[in-house]
Amino acid sequence: MAVGWTNDEDFGGAGATMLGDGLDGGTVSGFGGMTGGQPGMTGAEAMGMAGPVLAVFGAVSSAIGTYYQAEAQKDQLASQASSFLFKKSMSELNARRAASLAEYVQFAGAQKAGAYGIQAGQQRESLRASMAARGIQLGVGSAKETVVSFDTMKAINLMTMDANTMRAADDARTQQQNLLTQSMMEGVSASNLTMSAGTISPMGMAGTSLLGSAGAVTSAWYQNNLMNQLIARNKG
Repeated sequence: MAVGWTNDEDFGGAGATMLGDGLDGGTVSGFGGMTGGQPGMTGAEAMGMAGPVLAVFGAVSSAIGTYYQAEAQKDQLASQASSFLFKKSMSELNARRAASLAEYVQFAGAQKAGAYGIQAGQQRESLRASMAARGIQLGVGSAKETVVSFDTMKAINLMTMDANTMRAADDARTQQQNLLTQSMMEGVSASNLTMSAGTISPMGMAGTSLLGSAGAVTSAWYQNNLMNQLIARNKG
């Protein structure tokens, strides 16, 4: 302590020490020059203020968490919608390929049947010419049966080729329809996900969270007021 200073001068005339008023009076007092000689906040009052403050911080923290959670959910739904849109585009592309395949199968089958018909016709005429060269009378007996059998086999082969062509083309068309149906369902899923993402409002959900926490904050402030009233009565 400096020479010429008194105890009252050290503490701005308050005449109290932190040990004196802090323990005996139940207050947390500061220096007189800082507080103007008024008693500080009691430990009970400080504890009472902590409840509402913590409640407010908890409400704000919960609202922030709700906001980012809603934002993440919205982004996830948007990402899923984009994925379904991509699948829809691929299904439509594959459907167009299946349609092209059906047309190609029909074209290739017709070309193959036409080539076989020409070849079979040439073979038939060669057969008739050979029989005629050997003096076999055409149109009667075994010569007639041979030509009829040849024509019958030609017709059967052409029918088989046509049936195979139709079956392959129908398979391609069936695949096309299945892909178009799949594309439509994927488009519906993408639309539903987009609509669901549009209904999510991060700010709105954060505000709802704050409103939900308002009860806890109000209760904390109410309890703090009751405590202050009890402290005031005890001091009185």
